Amino acid sequence: MVKSSSAKPERSMKDEMPRDKEFETRSYTSEPEIGSREAIKPQVDSMEQSRTKQDTKESFKQVSTPKSKDPEVESSKAREDNLIKRPLPTSKADRQVIPRTKKKRGSVIWSFLKLVLSVLAVFLLFFYGQTYIGKLFDKLSSTTEQMASGPETTEAENKNKLTLANHQVKVDQYPLINLELAFDKPLSQLNREDIQFVLKEGGKTQALTDYALIKEGQTLKVNFNDSSVGQSANKTKQLAVKIDKYKFDQTIDLKLPEVKVDAKQVEALNKVAEDNFKGMEDVALAAQSQDQKLPFVRNNKQMPASSLISWFILAKTYQAVNDGELTMEEEVKVLKDLKAEGDQGTVASMEDNAPITIKALLDAVIQSQDVTAMNHLIQFTGGPNKFNQWLSENNYFSTKINQLLAKSEEEGVTGATTSAQDVSRLLLALGQNKLVSPELDVQFKEALLQTPSTEKYPKDVTEITGHYEIVSPDSLGQLQYYSGILMNGDKAQAVVVMAPKAGAEGMTKIAQAIAQLFGALSSSNQGDSSTTTSEGDSHTSQANEQVSLVEETAAATDPIHNPNVQPAPVWDNFDDNGDGVPETYRQGNWYFDNASGQWYYN
Repeated sequence: MVKSSSAKPERSMKDEMPRDKEFETRSYTSEPEIGSREAIKPQVDSMEQSRTKQDTKESFKQVSTPKSKDPEVESSKAREDNLIKRPLPTSKADRQVIPRTKKKRGSVIWSFLKLVLSVLAVFLLFFYGQTYIGKLFDKLSSTTEQMASGPETTEAENKNKLTLANHQVKVDQYPLINLELAFDKPLSQLNREDIQFVLKEGGKTQALTDYALIKEGQTLKVNFNDSSVGQSANKTKQLAVKIDKYKFDQTIDLKLPEVKVDAKQVEALNKVAEDNFKGMEDVALAAQSQDQKLPFVRNNKQMPASSLISWFILAKTYQAVNDGELTMEEEVKVLKDLKAEGDQGTVASMEDNAPITIKALLDAVIQSQDVTAMNHLIQFTGGPNKFNQWLSENNYFSTKINQLLAKSEEEGVTGATTSAQDVSRLLLALGQNKLVSPELDVQFKEALLQTPSTEKYPKDVTEITGHYEIVSPDSLGQLQYYSGILMNGDKAQAVVVMAPKAGAEGMTKIAQAIAQLFGALSSSNQGDSSTTTSEGDSHTSQANEQVSLVEETAAATDPIHNPNVQPAPVWDNFDDNGDGVPETYRQGNWYFDNASGQWYYN
């Protein structure tokens, strides 16, 4: 069959290629004239003329809205648009193919290292960032403040810092220790609670709580008693002084005096404590003869005073009389606010504003341990604050009035504290008539003869020629205290036993301990006198003459040893029917015993 001449001309392979392939081929052909615009334009016109309108519509449809979004097709379209918009190179020299840059192997390793370092940095920042950032800001802040304030900050720190300029330790009244600390600045803002004192001895430390503190300008005076005296040879101690408020911390050496300690006596006194109070808790002992320079003290610490506070109240009252502040016959009024809680004694039972003399208050304290009478004597001698000041000034550092005194069935008197050493010091001074004045001390001891009898006193010790005592009531439950002056001829001994948990059965042990303490002190006195005599006859003879003068003076003024002066009336419990139980309370009948040279009553 012969084809008609009007048939469409055959398309070449080149014509059948898609337009994008055609541009791609032409773009990378090696023929020199293909790249120019004049060569491209006739070919495009020829192709458009040979196509039918239908083909043109279909081609347009395929180009403008392709049915498929094939990646290869889309890429060809993008290159086609780029070629149309961008002028093509006109010469072979202008046509260049830019090669791709090959990646180096080291870049992969470096990327991995950077990743590891980044993770490590995040880890460190998470755990330590807040701390170091805070320190950095603090450093910057402090640096900024220092730059802003400059020398003023250092000046403020130095202003609040104390420096010790000088210090002095006095032990001439040992066991009393006086320490004077001189600082470089006034101490007007320094308070007692700002200071800490710690005693150091042989590797052991103990807080110092009982002391007197006095401020005078830039000087601080600290007075306290060595509580370990009489038990071992003296050693060098240290006192650490710490004041945080003023950034002061320094240790002072306390060189104690060379005082000979009787080792045998210490051993005997310790044996007394161990034999009688083994198993008892918190038993405190103090014993000293007037011939001894140091007391024997065991377990000395601040304890509830109970009835022993009477010693200090009586001593303060006699001191006020001696100073002219009061008289024995002066009348005062019974005040309702001073009546002791739990007290039903004589003074507490009196009506409000009822008159009573100072002597009547003293007798009530001595004879019946009247707690309300104690409160009135404290008040009329200056009040509790002045009373505590007087205690401190007289070196009774453990003794204090803490509140209005009250009466308790378990403790007797409550509201005060003391120590065996404090009581012993007062008793020894009174026994030698050195407490207030010789005259008033004699009156004081005379009044003490009216104290109630006690099972805690050893009645079978005939060597005791006289005793003046204040004790806790035997009727108390656990607490049992004894304090007294025991006379061995003309020599006084002070003995104090404080057993807060002795119980009723402990009274017998206390009586045994007092008898043994008296014997140990008496044997030591004999040894001391013989030793003194061997040192020199002339010196000893002169000393004995002085002592005899003192004894004669004491005998003349002390009614207990003066046969011409009968002591004041005394009331006590007596065994009138001979059954061994003192059930009768009556006035005693005084008689003078020529053998002992002392008054007694029955």
